[in-house]
Amino acid sequence: MDLYGHVTTRLFEEIADSQTIDFFLCGLCPHANRPMAAKFSIDYGDQLDQFAPNVQLLDEETVFPVAIGSGAEAFHRYLSTTQSSQSPMSILRALKQVIDDISIESVGGNIQYGELNPSNSFMIKGIVVPEFHKDGWRKLNRFFLGGIDVHDDIFNEYNGLYMTGSFLNPWENV
Repeated sequence: MDLYGHVTTRLFEEIADSQTIDFFLCGLCPHANRPMAAKFSIDYGDQLDQFAPNVQLLDEETVFPVAIGSGAEAFHRYLSTTQSSQSPMSILRALKQVIDDISIESVGGNIQYGELNPSNSFMIKGIVVPEFHKDGWRKLNRFFLGGIDVHDDIFNEYNGLYMTGSFLNPWENV
């Protein structure tokens, strides 16, 4: 929380950037020996005249999934149309719908996914993203770890550099 408060306050004061970075941090808490998550955000006050960085611990009382940002409302709307709104694949599909929704201009990019496991801490997993021909037939699958396409030409240019990992395909059987 101290680092978050320092960085966001500095951005706000020195760069005159009122845009803040809200994010989640999760991992295995060494003190409680259990997975935990926290939401970092800025409280602007009722009159939007304050700047108070804060952290909220997410626990068993928290209604999951939690969404932040300009696409949060659309995310919950898309998620409510699924049969199993708590399944990881349904959550990823709803997130992809928000990313692809051209009416939400400030949301974009690739899905970044990780799983919290008490025995393995936090593991990043890649996402399979299908590409389609103009007629709708599947062209190929692309494999992304965060924003990196692991089959990108850049990896052909550097001998010996390969990216591997586990990849989820939320679009299977859809």
